Amino acid sequence: NGAVFNSADSITKAEAVAMLSRTLKLSDVSYVNLSEGIPAWIEQDTANLYANDIVTNVSAMDAPLTRADAAMMLSAAMSVE
Repeated sequence: NGAVFNSADSITKAEAVAMLSRTLKLSDVSYVNLSEGIPAWIEQDTANLYANDIVTNVSAMDAPLTRADAAMMLSAAMSVE
């Protein structure tokens, strides 16, 4: 299928959002007003995490995930029931 796993590569905020949202198996929210520029493939996952206060900054989704971003997302995710 052409997929390659490069363990040394960094991941983007968008990729982290997808992984975390799908791991948490959050219910899809029907509408969240997010900023323009969120790729279509990540819109629902971003909306789900945003609605659950796991992601608050949805800018630069194509930027590499920082340790600070990861820590904030994981800390917030731990309080989801």
